[in-house]
Amino acid sequence: MELGNERDRPLHFGGRARELRALHKRLRFVATERDPSGGMVLVDGIQGIGKTQLVREFAGQAVGQTVGGHAGGKVEVAHLAWDAAALRAPAGELFRDIASRLSPSWPNSAEAAKREGSRLAGQVRRTLRRAAGIELAAREGASLQSLLRESSDREWWHGRAMLITVDEVQNIGGEARMNLATLHEGRHGCPILLLCAGLQHSSVVLQKPLRTRDGDVSPAVSRFERLTLGMLRPEESAEVVRESVRKATGVVVPAGLAEKIAAATLGFGQHLHGYVAACLDAVRRFGTLDCAAAVEQALASGDAARRRYYEGRIQSFSPRERRALRNVAVACGQAAGVSWDKAEHLVVRSGLDAKRELLDAAIEKGVLALDAPTDTLSFPIPPLVDYLARRAAQTR
Repeated sequence: MELGNERDRPLHFGGRARELRALHKRLRFVATERDPSGGMVLVDGIQGIGKTQLVREFAGQAVGQTVGGHAGGKVEVAHLAWDAAALRAPAGELFRDIASRLSPSWPNSAEAAKREGSRLAGQVRRTLRRAAGIELAAREGASLQSLLRESSDREWWHGRAMLITVDEVQNIGGEARMNLATLHEGRHGCPILLLCAGLQHSSVVLQKPLRTRDGDVSPAVSRFERLTLGMLRPEESAEVVRESVRKATGVVVPAGLAEKIAAATLGFGQHLHGYVAACLDAVRRFGTLDCAAAVEQALASGDAARRRYYEGRIQSFSPRERRALRNVAVACGQAAGVSWDKAEHLVVRSGLDAKRELLDAAIEKGVLALDAPTDTLSFPIPPLVDYLARRAAQTR
C-alpha cells in the first residue's frame, strides 16, 4: 500500500466553518457590489496553524460556483493562485493570466442568452472599431489598472468574478506589492476578491510603504478584512485524524486514539500532520491501528515529530537568542504570559542588546504571540513553553 508522506497528502479539512462562512459572504459582496477596495481578506496566524489549507479549501468550494450578482443575475467564479514571484510580472502578463481564466459564460435562459448575445455583439463591434481590441502585445507599456478598466468597460467581466489567492504575503514587496495594491485599490470596477495568507505581522507589511527598484513608492493597502486563525477545537482535531487516516488507507482509527492525538496537538495543524503521518506509518507496518503495538508506535512517532518541530523552531535562533527565549519560557510557565517590558529585561539579562529585534523575530516565526491591548507576550503553542523550560533547566 503506497501512502506517501504527510506533505504530499493533505489533511482532511475539518472545522473552520465560521471562517468559511465569512469568506463566502465576502465573495458575495465583491460579486454584487463590484467595489475593489472591499475585495481583500488577509488570513493570518502563526506558522503551521492551517492558513494555506483554509485558503485551498475555500478556493475549491468557490471555483465554478455562481453567486448572486447585479440585478438578480448570477456570477461565475474563476480562480488564480499567485505568489510573490508571479505578482512581480509585467502588467500585460498578469492581465493575460486573469483573462485566460474568464471562460465563456453559457446562458441558462432566454433572457440570459439575449444578454450574452448583446454583450458578444458589442465586443465584436468594439474590436472591429479598435482593430485589435485588447491586444496586449502592442500595449506592453499599459498599466495594470488601465487594462483592468478597459476590460471592465468592454464587459469582459459580465457574469464573472475572480478569486486570486496569494500565499506568504509577508514576503511581498516592491513591484509585487504595487500590483497587489492596484488589484485591490484601483477603481477599475472588476469584481476581484484577493485572499491573502501570511504570518501575524502581514497586516503591517501590507500597510507599510515600500520603494520599488525604480524608486517609486509602493502604495499601502489601507482597507482589508483580517481573519486570524486560532487552534482547532478538540473534536475538530479528532475528526481530522479519523478522516485523514480513513481516506488514505480505509482503516478506522480506534476509539480514544484520535482524542489522545487531539489533546497532544491542541488543534495545531502542523502537529496534526505529524501524528497523521505516524498513524499511516503504523498502518503500513501493522495493517491496522486496532492493536496496542500500532497505537504505541503512532503516538511515539507523533511525539517525536512534535519534538523535532519545536527543536526546528528554536534552532533558527542563535545560541544566545535561544537562551533568552528559554528564560522567557520559564517566566511564562509561572504565569499566563509575560509583559513586553519583562521579556525585554530577560533578553538583556541573557546578554543580548537587540531585545526588540529578537522578540519581533520570535513573533514573526510563530514562537511568541503578542496580545496588543495588554502588551503581553505568550507562547501560542502551549507545549512549547514546557519544552523550552525543560531545555533551560538542562543547560544550567
